[in-house]
Amino acid sequence: MRIILFIENTVNLAQYDLRQHCTRNPIVRKHTDSIELDISTDFPSLFIKMMKFRVCFLRIRKIADTGEYFPLNRDKILRRKDDVLKTASCLFDEERYWEAHMLLEDLWKCISGSEKAYIQNIIHLAVAMIKFQMNQIETAKIVYERAVRRIGDARKAGSKHFEFPGEFEYPLRIRVAEN
Repeated sequence: MRIILFIENTVNLAQYDLRQHCTRNPIVRKHTDSIELDISTDFPSLFIKMMKFRVCFLRIRKIADTGEYFPLNRDKILRRKDDVLKTASCLFDEERYWEAHMLLEDLWKCISGSEKAYIQNIIHLAVAMIKFQMNQIETAKIVYERAVRRIGDARKAGSKHFEFPGEFEYPLRIRVAEN
Protein backbone atom coordinates (compact mmCIF):
# COMPACT_ATOMS: atom_id res chain seq x y z
CA MET A 1 0.00 0.00 0.00
CA ARG A 2 1.24 3.44 -0.85
CA ILE A 3 0.91 6.07 1.88
CA ILE A 4 1.60 9.78 1.86
CA LEU A 5 2.32 11.23 5.31
CA PHE A 6 2.69 14.93 6.07
CA ILE A 7 4.78 15.61 9.18
CA GLU A 8 6.19 18.66 10.92
CA ASN A 9 9.18 20.21 9.17
CA THR A 10 11.19 20.24 12.40
CA VAL A 11 11.55 16.45 12.62
CA ASN A 12 15.00 14.91 12.17
CA LEU A 13 14.22 12.07 9.74
CA ALA A 14 17.78 10.73 9.97
CA GLN A 15 17.00 9.24 13.38
CA TYR A 16 14.41 6.88 11.88
CA ASP A 17 15.21 3.82 9.78
CA LEU A 18 12.33 4.27 7.38
CA ARG A 19 13.50 1.55 5.00
CA GLN A 20 13.00 -1.36 7.40
CA HIS A 21 9.21 -1.10 7.09
CA CYS A 22 9.03 -0.04 3.43
CA THR A 23 8.81 -2.11 0.27
CA ARG A 24 10.75 0.56 -1.68
CA ASN A 25 12.95 3.49 -0.71
CA PRO A 26 10.85 6.30 0.76
CA ILE A 27 10.56 9.55 -1.19
CA VAL A 28 10.96 12.72 0.86
CA ARG A 29 9.57 16.05 -0.38
CA LYS A 30 10.05 19.18 1.75
CA HIS A 31 7.23 21.73 1.88
CA THR A 32 7.43 25.19 3.40
CA ASP A 33 6.10 24.03 6.77
CA SER A 34 6.01 20.23 6.55
CA ILE A 35 7.69 17.18 5.09
CA GLU A 36 5.87 14.80 2.78
CA LEU A 37 6.85 11.14 3.10
CA ASP A 38 5.78 8.98 0.19
CA ILE A 39 6.18 5.34 1.17
CA SER A 40 5.03 1.88 0.20
CA THR A 41 4.51 -0.66 2.94
CA ASP A 42 2.68 -3.90 3.56
CA PHE A 43 1.99 -2.80 7.16
CA PRO A 44 0.76 0.84 7.18
CA SER A 45 -0.52 0.77 10.77
CA LEU A 46 2.79 -0.57 12.04
CA PHE A 47 4.71 2.04 10.08
CA ILE A 48 2.64 4.92 11.44
CA LYS A 49 2.95 3.55 14.99
CA MET A 50 6.72 3.22 14.54
CA MET A 51 6.94 6.90 13.67
CA LYS A 52 6.91 8.56 17.08
CA PHE A 53 6.37 12.11 15.90
CA ARG A 54 3.10 13.88 15.34
CA VAL A 55 1.50 13.30 11.97
CA CYS A 56 -0.18 16.52 10.80
CA PHE A 57 -2.05 14.98 7.93
CA LEU A 58 -2.41 11.45 6.64
CA ARG A 59 -3.60 10.47 3.23
CA ILE A 60 -3.66 6.85 2.22
CA ARG A 61 -3.72 6.38 -1.49
CA LYS A 62 -3.60 3.10 -3.33
CA ILE A 63 -1.93 3.67 -6.66
CA ALA A 64 -2.39 0.21 -8.16
CA ASP A 65 -5.63 -0.76 -9.87
CA THR A 66 -7.02 -3.09 -7.23
CA GLY A 67 -10.48 -3.88 -5.97
CA GLU A 68 -10.18 -0.90 -3.62
CA TYR A 69 -8.91 1.66 -6.14
CA PHE A 70 -10.86 2.48 -9.27
CA PRO A 71 -9.62 5.28 -11.52
CA LEU A 72 -12.40 7.58 -12.67
CA ASN A 73 -13.75 6.78 -16.09
CA ARG A 74 -13.31 9.17 -19.01
CA ASP A 75 -16.90 10.45 -19.12
CA LYS A 76 -16.97 11.22 -15.40
CA ILE A 77 -13.69 13.14 -15.61
CA LEU A 78 -14.82 15.19 -18.59
CA ARG A 79 -18.17 16.04 -16.93
CA ARG A 80 -16.31 17.24 -13.85
CA LYS A 81 -13.40 18.98 -15.60
CA ASP A 82 -14.02 22.32 -13.85
CA ASP A 83 -13.98 20.58 -10.45
CA VAL A 84 -10.75 18.77 -11.37
CA LEU A 85 -9.10 22.07 -12.33
CA LYS A 86 -10.26 23.80 -9.12
CA THR A 87 -9.06 20.87 -7.02
CA ALA A 88 -5.68 20.96 -8.76
CA SER A 89 -5.42 24.67 -7.91
CA CYS A 90 -6.18 23.90 -4.24
CA LEU A 91 -3.57 21.12 -4.18
CA PHE A 92 -0.99 23.57 -5.55
CA ASP A 93 -1.96 25.99 -2.74
CA GLU A 94 -1.26 23.26 -0.18
CA GLU A 95 2.07 22.32 -1.83
CA ARG A 96 0.64 18.90 -2.58
CA TYR A 97 2.16 18.83 -6.05
CA TRP A 98 2.37 15.06 -6.37
CA GLU A 99 -1.36 14.70 -5.84
CA ALA A 100 -2.05 17.57 -8.26
CA HIS A 101 0.14 15.78 -10.80
CA MET A 102 -1.83 12.54 -10.41
CA LEU A 103 -5.20 14.32 -10.64
CA LEU A 104 -4.24 16.31 -13.73
CA GLU A 105 -2.78 13.22 -15.36
CA ASP A 106 -6.20 11.54 -15.13
CA LEU A 107 -7.68 14.55 -16.96
CA TRP A 108 -4.81 14.65 -19.48
CA LYS A 109 -5.55 11.06 -20.52
CA CYS A 110 -9.13 12.05 -21.43
CA ILE A 111 -8.56 15.12 -23.60
CA SER A 112 -6.89 15.85 -26.92
CA GLY A 113 -5.38 18.57 -29.08
CA SER A 114 -3.92 21.81 -27.75
CA GLU A 115 -5.77 21.38 -24.46
CA LYS A 116 -3.93 18.08 -23.90
CA ALA A 117 -0.58 19.81 -24.49
CA TYR A 118 -1.59 22.63 -22.14
CA ILE A 119 -2.57 20.28 -19.29
CA GLN A 120 0.59 18.24 -19.84
CA ASN A 121 2.65 21.35 -19.23
CA ILE A 122 0.67 22.26 -16.11
CA ILE A 123 1.64 18.76 -14.95
CA HIS A 124 5.24 19.70 -15.72
CA LEU A 125 4.86 22.74 -13.45
CA ALA A 126 3.88 20.32 -10.68
CA VAL A 127 6.91 18.16 -11.56
CA ALA A 128 9.15 21.22 -11.26
CA MET A 129 7.80 21.88 -7.76
CA ILE A 130 8.27 18.20 -6.82
CA LYS A 131 11.90 18.40 -7.97
CA PHE A 132 12.35 21.54 -5.86
CA GLN A 133 10.87 19.75 -2.83
CA MET A 134 13.39 16.96 -3.38
CA ASN A 135 16.23 19.52 -3.38
CA GLN A 136 16.88 19.21 -7.13
CA ILE A 137 16.85 22.97 -7.59
CA GLU A 138 18.50 23.31 -11.02
CA THR A 139 16.37 20.54 -12.52
CA ALA A 140 13.27 22.22 -11.07
CA LYS A 141 14.10 25.53 -12.73
CA ILE A 142 14.83 23.90 -16.11
CA VAL A 143 11.56 21.93 -16.07
CA TYR A 144 9.65 25.05 -15.00
CA GLU A 145 11.10 27.26 -17.74
CA ARG A 146 10.38 24.66 -20.45
CA ALA A 147 6.80 24.23 -19.24
CA VAL A 148 6.17 27.99 -19.16
CA ARG A 149 7.52 28.35 -22.70
CA ARG A 150 5.29 25.51 -23.96
CA ILE A 151 2.27 26.85 -22.08
CA GLY A 152 2.74 30.16 -23.90
CA ASP A 153 2.49 28.28 -27.20
CA ALA A 154 -0.64 26.39 -26.05
CA ARG A 155 -2.28 29.66 -24.95
CA LYS A 156 -1.78 31.05 -28.45
CA ALA A 157 -3.82 28.05 -29.65
CA GLY A 158 -6.66 29.06 -27.31
CA SER A 159 -6.07 27.02 -24.13
CA LYS A 160 -6.15 29.02 -20.90
CA HIS A 161 -7.22 27.37 -17.69
CA PHE A 162 -4.74 28.69 -15.13
CA GLU A 163 -2.93 31.87 -14.18
CA PHE A 164 0.54 31.62 -12.64
CA PRO A 165 3.76 33.66 -12.45
CA GLY A 166 6.14 33.56 -15.41
CA GLU A 167 9.21 33.45 -13.17
CA PHE A 168 10.15 30.43 -11.07
CA GLU A 169 9.04 30.71 -7.47
CA TYR A 170 8.41 28.31 -4.64
CA PRO A 171 5.79 27.60 -3.53
CA LEU A 172 3.99 27.92 -6.85
CA ARG A 173 0.34 28.93 -6.72
CA ILE A 174 -1.88 28.56 -9.74
CA ARG A 175 -5.34 30.08 -10.09
CA VAL A 176 -8.17 28.95 -12.29
CA ALA A 177 -8.48 31.65 -14.95
CA GLU A 178 -11.71 33.60 -15.17
CA ASN A 179 -13.56 33.01 -18.44
